[in-house]
Amino acid sequence: MSMTESATERNLADGSVASPEESEIQSGTPLPMGGPHQQGDGVCFVLFSRHATHLRLELCQHPDDSSTTRVIELDPMRHRTGDTWHVWVRGIAVGQLYGYRIEGPYQPEEGHRFNPHKLLLDPYASAIAGVKDWKVLALSLAFFGTSGGLYAIGFWAPLIVRGLGFSVMNVGFLVAIPNLIAVIGMVLWSRHSDRTGERYWHAAIACLIGAVGMDVAARAGSSATLAITGLSLTAFGVSAAKPPLWSLPTTFFADIAAAASIGLINSLGTLGGFAGPYMIGSTNETSGNFSRGLYLVGGAPIVSALTIVAMRFARKAMLPQDCQTGKVF
Repeated sequence: MSMTESATERNLADGSVASPEESEIQSGTPLPMGGPHQQGDGVCFVLFSRHATHLRLELCQHPDDSSTTRVIELDPMRHRTGDTWHVWVRGIAVGQLYGYRIEGPYQPEEGHRFNPHKLLLDPYASAIAGVKDWKVLALSLAFFGTSGGLYAIGFWAPLIVRGLGFSVMNVGFLVAIPNLIAVIGMVLWSRHSDRTGERYWHAAIACLIGAVGMDVAARAGSSATLAITGLSLTAFGVSAAKPPLWSLPTTFFADIAAAASIGLINSLGTLGGFAGPYMIGSTNETSGNFSRGLYLVGGAPIVSALTIVAMRFARKAMLPQDCQTGKVF
């Protein structure tokens, strides 16, 4: 049974409530499942959420918009069938940019982490806006380099130290040193970034420190001191780069665009977690040592640093002329 009504809709620009004549909203149908689909001269949005108590559909006209243009409140009495939420909106077509804000219990111990302050992507969305945006690709490249270094050290550090002739127990103690330094250093580095309000140089310099650490570890030879020093610098560098790096997407994107870009950057950048360990493993099989692989992976944080610095100057160029002399965070 489909019931026609005017769902609560408001314009974020002026806070006004839309009248029934301005747009027609219907309850829609819970089937077929699998995200939004065209129905007549509108689109039916369908989302499964068993524990949600309230849901808002937010529409946007362009990925770079600073705010959503329409917000549609879904009434659980009219827009919910079982555990499925649904609403039909007239006048839009497939390709509409949208996201959800969902209210519900926040009970981490039971697996519930509802937060209406976060704009969520639809897992059944057919595409993510901004895939071809150079800023998304550049940030993905920067994240790729840090992930490659982090996972490479995480996977191969025990074997690198083991190759120096230490027992299994001593290897465990020695490998803990770079990780301890990384944890402490990352917190201190992030606090300094917060105090100064600067992000780009903190991320770029940390990446370069990670690259230097790779070089030191590659040149260590039989020296345990140099090996641990190099691994510690790498662990600190690639770890400390991540907090300021993850603050950059929201300086370029907002609302729906930010949610989409962060998801895509994470998906593409995490591929470095495969590439880094693979490069060390493949070169180790052919050369019999880790030096060549460490040099190879060490180039990734350098690329990340150069990318971040380039984005800083690109960001400054995007600001209005009267802001050019101001500080770019």
